[in-house]
Amino acid sequence: MELIDQSKLAFFIAFILPGFICMRVYTLLCPTQSIEFNQKILDALTYSCLIYGFNFIFIYWIEELTKVYSFPFLYGLFYFYLLFLCPILLANYWHKIRESKWFQKRAPHPTLLPWDFVFSKRTVCWVIVTLNDGTKIHGRYGKNSFVSNYPLEPQIYLDEFWKPDVDGGFDRKYNLSAGIILLSKDIRSIEFYEDEDQVK
Repeated sequence: MELIDQSKLAFFIAFILPGFICMRVYTLLCPTQSIEFNQKILDALTYSCLIYGFNFIFIYWIEELTKVYSFPFLYGLFYFYLLFLCPILLANYWHKIRESKWFQKRAPHPTLLPWDFVFSKRTVCWVIVTLNDGTKIHGRYGKNSFVSNYPLEPQIYLDEFWKPDVDGGFDRKYNLSAGIILLSKDIRSIEFYEDEDQVK
Protein backbone atom coordinates (compact mmCIF):
# COMPACT_ATOMS: atom_id res chain seq x y z
CA MET A 1 0.00 0.00 0.00
CA GLU A 2 2.88 2.33 0.80
CA LEU A 3 4.44 1.73 -2.62
CA ILE A 4 1.14 2.55 -4.31
CA ASP A 5 0.84 5.78 -2.35
CA GLN A 6 4.39 6.73 -3.25
CA SER A 7 3.67 5.99 -6.90
CA LYS A 8 0.59 8.20 -6.82
CA LEU A 9 2.56 10.97 -5.18
CA ALA A 10 5.35 10.68 -7.73
CA PHE A 11 2.80 10.73 -10.58
CA PHE A 12 1.13 13.82 -9.13
CA ILE A 13 4.42 15.68 -8.73
CA ALA A 14 5.70 14.70 -12.17
CA PHE A 15 2.60 15.02 -14.34
CA ILE A 16 0.06 17.20 -12.49
CA LEU A 17 2.03 19.71 -10.41
CA PRO A 18 3.88 21.54 -13.26
CA GLY A 19 0.70 21.94 -15.29
CA PHE A 20 -1.29 23.03 -12.25
CA ILE A 21 1.29 25.71 -11.39
CA CYS A 22 1.24 26.89 -14.99
CA MET A 23 -2.56 27.16 -14.96
CA ARG A 24 -2.66 29.02 -11.64
CA VAL A 25 -0.05 31.57 -12.73
CA TYR A 26 -1.88 32.16 -16.00
CA THR A 27 -5.16 32.62 -14.12
CA LEU A 28 -3.50 35.28 -11.96
CA LEU A 29 -2.31 37.09 -15.09
CA CYS A 30 -5.58 36.67 -16.96
CA PRO A 31 -8.68 35.54 -15.00
CA THR A 32 -10.68 32.88 -16.83
CA GLN A 33 -13.96 31.05 -16.41
CA SER A 34 -13.98 28.38 -13.72
CA ILE A 35 -13.93 24.80 -14.99
CA GLU A 36 -14.82 21.45 -13.45
CA PHE A 37 -12.27 19.54 -11.40
CA ASN A 38 -11.94 16.69 -13.92
CA GLN A 39 -11.24 19.19 -16.69
CA LYS A 40 -8.64 20.91 -14.51
CA ILE A 41 -6.80 17.61 -14.02
CA LEU A 42 -6.86 16.92 -17.75
CA ASP A 43 -5.63 20.45 -18.54
CA ALA A 44 -2.88 20.19 -15.91
CA LEU A 45 -1.74 16.90 -17.42
CA THR A 46 -1.72 18.47 -20.90
CA TYR A 47 0.34 21.47 -19.78
CA SER A 48 2.77 19.20 -17.94
CA CYS A 49 3.31 17.18 -21.12
CA LEU A 50 3.93 20.41 -23.04
CA ILE A 51 6.50 21.50 -20.45
CA TYR A 52 8.31 18.18 -20.77
CA GLY A 53 8.10 18.41 -24.54
CA PHE A 54 9.69 21.86 -24.61
CA ASN A 55 12.47 20.67 -22.30
CA PHE A 56 12.97 17.20 -23.82
CA ILE A 57 16.50 17.91 -25.08
CA PHE A 58 17.60 19.26 -21.69
CA ILE A 59 16.01 16.33 -19.83
CA TYR A 60 17.75 13.85 -22.12
CA TRP A 61 21.06 15.66 -21.75
CA ILE A 62 20.85 15.78 -17.94
CA GLU A 63 19.87 12.11 -17.68
CA GLU A 64 22.73 11.07 -19.96
CA LEU A 65 25.23 13.11 -17.95
CA THR A 66 24.14 11.48 -14.69
CA LYS A 67 25.15 8.11 -16.12
CA VAL A 68 28.74 9.32 -16.33
CA TYR A 69 29.04 12.09 -13.73
CA SER A 70 27.59 12.61 -10.28
CA PHE A 71 26.26 16.11 -9.58
CA PRO A 72 23.25 15.78 -7.23
CA PHE A 73 23.00 19.53 -6.55
CA LEU A 74 22.79 20.52 -10.23
CA TYR A 75 20.51 17.55 -10.90
CA GLY A 76 18.11 18.69 -8.19
CA LEU A 77 18.39 22.30 -9.32
CA PHE A 78 17.42 21.34 -12.88
CA TYR A 79 14.31 19.46 -11.77
CA PHE A 80 13.38 22.30 -9.45
CA TYR A 81 13.45 24.52 -12.56
CA LEU A 82 11.46 21.94 -14.53
CA LEU A 83 8.74 21.45 -11.91
CA PHE A 84 8.39 25.00 -10.57
CA LEU A 85 10.18 27.72 -12.53
CA CYS A 86 9.47 26.52 -16.06
CA PRO A 87 5.65 26.46 -15.54
CA ILE A 88 5.79 30.07 -14.29
CA LEU A 89 7.91 31.17 -17.26
CA LEU A 90 5.67 29.32 -19.72
CA ALA A 91 2.51 30.93 -18.31
CA ASN A 92 4.04 34.42 -18.59
CA TYR A 93 5.34 33.75 -22.09
CA TRP A 94 1.98 32.36 -23.27
CA HIS A 95 0.18 35.40 -21.85
CA LYS A 96 2.54 37.74 -23.71
CA ILE A 97 1.95 35.84 -26.94
CA ARG A 98 -1.83 36.01 -26.56
CA GLU A 99 -1.65 39.77 -25.99
CA SER A 100 0.49 40.35 -29.09
CA LYS A 101 -1.13 42.01 -32.11
CA TRP A 102 -0.01 39.17 -34.37
CA PHE A 103 -1.81 36.57 -32.25
CA GLN A 104 -4.94 38.67 -31.77
CA LYS A 105 -5.47 38.69 -35.54
CA ARG A 106 -5.76 34.91 -35.43
CA ALA A 107 -7.40 34.22 -32.05
CA PRO A 108 -9.59 35.92 -29.42
CA HIS A 109 -8.04 38.30 -26.91
CA PRO A 110 -7.25 36.56 -23.59
CA THR A 111 -9.14 39.21 -21.58
CA LEU A 112 -12.82 38.29 -21.52
CA LEU A 113 -14.47 41.63 -20.70
CA PRO A 114 -13.91 45.22 -21.92
CA TRP A 115 -14.05 46.29 -18.27
CA ASP A 116 -10.93 44.25 -17.45
CA PHE A 117 -9.22 45.22 -20.71
CA VAL A 118 -9.56 48.96 -20.12
CA PHE A 119 -8.65 49.01 -16.45
CA SER A 120 -5.80 46.50 -16.78
CA LYS A 121 -3.80 49.28 -18.49
CA ARG A 122 -3.81 51.22 -15.17
CA THR A 123 -3.83 54.48 -17.09
CA VAL A 124 -4.58 57.61 -15.08
CA CYS A 125 -7.57 59.39 -16.63
CA TRP A 126 -10.69 61.46 -15.98
CA VAL A 127 -14.03 59.68 -16.00
CA ILE A 128 -17.68 60.63 -16.16
CA VAL A 129 -19.92 57.81 -14.95
CA THR A 130 -23.58 57.94 -15.97
CA LEU A 131 -25.85 56.07 -13.57
CA ASN A 132 -29.08 54.31 -14.49
CA ASP A 133 -31.15 57.25 -13.24
CA GLY A 134 -29.19 59.69 -15.44
CA THR A 135 -27.01 61.10 -12.67
CA LYS A 136 -23.46 61.87 -13.78
CA ILE A 137 -20.53 61.22 -11.46
CA HIS A 138 -17.32 63.09 -12.23
CA GLY A 139 -14.05 61.74 -10.91
CA ARG A 140 -10.46 60.85 -11.53
CA TYR A 141 -9.17 57.33 -11.97
CA GLY A 142 -5.78 57.89 -10.34
CA LYS A 143 -2.93 55.79 -9.03
CA ASN A 144 -4.84 54.99 -5.85
CA SER A 145 -8.04 54.00 -7.65
CA PHE A 146 -9.10 50.37 -7.88
CA VAL A 147 -11.44 48.12 -9.87
CA SER A 148 -12.53 44.53 -9.34
CA ASN A 149 -11.67 41.88 -11.93
CA TYR A 150 -13.54 38.96 -13.49
CA PRO A 151 -15.09 36.74 -12.18
CA LEU A 152 -16.05 39.15 -9.36
CA GLU A 153 -18.85 41.68 -9.85
CA PRO A 154 -17.41 44.82 -11.49
CA GLN A 155 -16.93 47.66 -9.01
CA ILE A 156 -14.87 50.81 -9.31
CA TYR A 157 -13.28 53.04 -6.71
CA LEU A 158 -12.31 56.54 -7.88
CA ASP A 159 -9.77 58.11 -5.56
CA GLU A 160 -10.99 61.62 -6.44
CA PHE A 161 -14.64 62.74 -6.59
CA TRP A 162 -15.05 66.01 -8.52
CA LYS A 163 -17.72 68.66 -8.81
CA PRO A 164 -18.77 69.35 -12.44
CA ASP A 165 -18.61 72.81 -13.95
CA VAL A 166 -21.43 74.52 -15.87
CA ASP A 167 -20.25 72.94 -19.15
CA GLY A 168 -20.28 69.42 -17.77
CA GLY A 169 -16.51 69.32 -17.30
CA PHE A 170 -14.42 69.07 -14.17
CA ASP A 171 -14.48 72.06 -11.80
CA ARG A 172 -12.80 71.05 -8.54
CA LYS A 173 -12.50 68.15 -6.14
CA TYR A 174 -15.10 68.02 -3.39
CA ASN A 175 -13.68 69.26 -0.11
CA LEU A 176 -12.43 66.45 2.15
CA SER A 177 -13.48 63.86 -0.43
CA ALA A 178 -11.62 60.54 -0.18
CA GLY A 179 -13.17 59.15 -3.36
CA ILE A 180 -16.26 57.20 -4.31
CA ILE A 181 -17.18 53.54 -4.93
CA LEU A 182 -19.60 52.66 -7.72
CA LEU A 183 -21.30 49.32 -8.41
CA SER A 184 -21.75 48.01 -11.95
CA LYS A 185 -25.48 47.40 -11.41
CA ASP A 186 -25.93 51.17 -10.99
CA ILE A 187 -23.79 52.18 -13.99
CA ARG A 188 -25.16 52.84 -17.48
CA SER A 189 -21.93 54.02 -19.11
CA ILE A 190 -18.43 55.33 -18.38
CA GLU A 191 -16.69 58.06 -20.39
CA PHE A 192 -12.89 58.28 -20.31
CA TYR A 193 -10.81 61.41 -20.88
CA GLU A 194 -7.03 61.61 -21.07
CA ASP A 195 -5.16 63.29 -18.25
CA GLU A 196 -2.99 65.92 -19.93
CA ASP A 197 -0.39 65.66 -17.16
CA GLN A 198 0.03 61.96 -17.93
CA VAL A 199 0.16 62.25 -21.76
CA LYS A 200 3.71 62.42 -23.08
